[in-house]
Amino acid sequence: MAYKNHWEEKGLRRVFTGNISGEEVFGANLEIHGDARFDTINYVVNDFTQVVEFEISEIDIHKIVAIDNVAVMSNPYLKIAIVATLEPLLVWIQMYAEHMRDSRYESAIFENIYDAYSWAS
Repeated sequence: MAYKNHWEEKGLRRVFTGNISGEEVFGANLEIHGDARFDTINYVVNDFTQVVEFEISEIDIHKIVAIDNVAVMSNPYLKIAIVATLEPLLVWIQMYAEHMRDSRYESAIFENIYDAYSWAS
């Protein structure tokens, strides 16, 4: 598993490490959307700073956006903070953020975890 969930009082911090794929990110989203705690959290902080390699396609981005937009029905006020510094990965993250622009979820990209938490809370 290339990620670990850390459930917190008001949210979730998810840390991705090593090599990740779009399918893994999609699966990670399905996992949290199916958790009863998801309905009551205020934020998800996705930490990609420990990722060294990735394989994500445009189709993966569309699937991730689609599942996130369905999750709006159970938790319509979620903030999604994305922390990343790996330049090639940022291209895909920015594509995700662009597709989520019209979603009820707020999303933003950060260079460090402290700024992400400050924004999310």
